[in-house]
Amino acid sequence: MKRIFPILLILGVLLLSVNSWAAEGTVKGQLVTYDGKPLADGQIFFFAANSELQKPMAGKFWRVPDSVMVLDGKGRFTTQLEEGVYYLGAIKRNRPNTLGPPRSGDYYMPSRDKRGKYHQVKVIANSLTDVGTISGITRYNSKTQQYRGKRTAIEGKLVTDDGSPVQGLSVFAYLDPSMKGRPQFVSEESGVDGKYLLAVDTARTFYLKARGGYSAGTPKAGAMVGVYLDGDMPAPVVTKNGEITKNINIMIEAFAGTGKQENK
Repeated sequence: MKRIFPILLILGVLLLSVNSWAAEGTVKGQLVTYDGKPLADGQIFFFAANSELQKPMAGKFWRVPDSVMVLDGKGRFTTQLEEGVYYLGAIKRNRPNTLGPPRSGDYYMPSRDKRGKYHQVKVIANSLTDVGTISGITRYNSKTQQYRGKRTAIEGKLVTDDGSPVQGLSVFAYLDPSMKGRPQFVSEESGVDGKYLLAVDTARTFYLKARGGYSAGTPKAGAMVGVYLDGDMPAPVVTKNGEITKNINIMIEAFAGTGKQENK
């Protein structure tokens, strides 16, 4: 059974890290639903187009955004981003403080418009880009998800030392074995049986961490956390295109609050 890796379990900040010398531009706009109502208090996501990761595609995988901003009461936003091209996404969840892929009933902006083109914006340094009003934000269900093919994914259970399932945690996939900073992909929350499904973009080598929420920094004492290990080291999980890598079970323990987890 995989045990807690004795290091700080740092998830890292989700917002795009911008070096002090990086050139920035400003982006503004408004999001409205299919029936003309503002996406009040929803979230808009920005995904860097120059990433080695594939373009975001809800239904196939849930890529962690490079930057996130909460919309105001009229669905509007203004934010600064490093110069470059970004794909856009948005969501307003029925269940606040949850994360991962959209659930049925959530308001959600499809990755592509009706013409099949990705929603995107080009950010120019020291300039304002107004994307205007983006409409067509719809309710998510099995009919609205855009991907119908086989998914590349990782599957397993979150369990305690005595084999009890752990519900309500998310599993994060990292390309870097140190698992510091922003993860690349996130699963739905684990179910009552402790099972999780973590969809990723393609065949890669990942390192997995489980915890609740996108919280930055060291977990609070008593928080349930875990890392997929081989002995005392993070274990690589190698995915194959169009296949589910199964039985990747992660041992979950309460964080001691000292920056380390003690092996029992």
